[in-house]
Amino acid sequence: MNQTAVERAILEALSEVQLQLQHLTALVQGLQAEGRPQFAREGPLPHEDIDVQLPLQSLGELDELEGKLNNAETKNKLVMKLT
Repeated sequence: MNQTAVERAILEALSEVQLQLQHLTALVQGLQAEGRPQFAREGPLPHEDIDVQLPLQSLGELDELEGKLNNAETKNKLVMKLT
C-alpha cells in the first residue's frame, strides 16, 4: 500500500501524540505514587508569595531558586504558577 505524504504526516503526528501521552501518563502515575496532591484545584492559587523573577539573570539567582525549590510547597506553587 502506498501512503501519500499527508497520510505519512498524520501517522507521524499520531505517533508523537501517543509518545507524549505515554510520557505524561508515566509522570502522573509517578506523582500519584509519591502521594503528591492533585494539581487540579478550584479557583486561582495565590502567587504573591512566590518571589521568583523569570528569566533568571545570573548564577546567583539560579542558586537562590534551587534553594527555594528544596521546599516542596514552594516547588508546587511555582509549578502551578508556570502552568
